[in-house]
Amino acid sequence: MSLAKQTIDLSNAVRHPPSTPQFSLPSYSGCTFNSAGPGGWIVAVHGMMNFNLQLDSVDGDVDVTFVMEPWDPPLLAARYDVLINGQMLAHRTKDDDDRFKPHTLRIPANMLQVGSNSIVLSVSQHGDGGSSLAMMSITVQSAVSAQPE
Repeated sequence: MSLAKQTIDLSNAVRHPPSTPQFSLPSYSGCTFNSAGPGGWIVAVHGMMNFNLQLDSVDGDVDVTFVMEPWDPPLLAARYDVLINGQMLAHRTKDDDDRFKPHTLRIPANMLQVGSNSIVLSVSQHGDGGSSLAMMSITVQSAVSAQPE
């Protein structure tokens, strides 16, 4: 059984964004809603969002797509980590290109388990101080055939 596309919309000012049948945001810290700009949640340096993906079976890889951009101070890059069930999936830097843009990562099936799966996005500091991240949405779905960039 493949994982249907499911999105958590973070563009609205709600304390607990609506869940989907298998995907939720049960906890976060160091995050605030951006009411002054285009919307979205701001994840500060040292902040994190802990998403939960509930799987009845593990039938292959899963793509996770974050729609985000660096935020305050402008023109700095944001460094972020993505952990799956406590294991590092990616340590990336998102450069400021002044627009929200999707960033897709592939979660290998061997990092997933039947039942509850934790997907943690955390923002870390780096040499120039770094930037917060503005998050608009996160989507999960069964992996498509082409490897994401």
